[in-house]
Amino acid sequence: MDTWTCAHMEEVTTFVNQITDEVGSWEEGSAAKSEERGIVQYELEMTNHLEQYREQARENLQVKQKAEKQWKVLLLLSTSSNKLLAKWQGPYTVVQKMGPITYEIHHPDKGKSRQTYHVNLLKE
Repeated sequence: MDTWTCAHMEEVTTFVNQITDEVGSWEEGSAAKSEERGIVQYELEMTNHLEQYREQARENLQVKQKAEKQWKVLLLLSTSSNKLLAKWQGPYTVVQKMGPITYEIHHPDKGKSRQTYHVNLLKE
């Protein structure tokens, strides 16, 4: 879930190059005009453009995160008849990674819909 693939790196590189090209073309066109308008106006325009780019990046990130495939796992849980007898049950959906060794899992059939489990109890 947290690993970067070559495809992710290519997307990030493409996005950074696109923004760099847009900022570069905007700076070239506005460099001559900046002396006429003043430094304060130039800074305000630059700040507005950076806010727009930040918002666009945030929207793109949210769209990508929603489009990613959900991670399904099996859980090693004790049976209802015997607490010492554990079986692989599932598949369940991983909601998020809580820490380096714990994951939050969605349980539709339990009292709590989300519970945290150690990585030793998970199996892909």
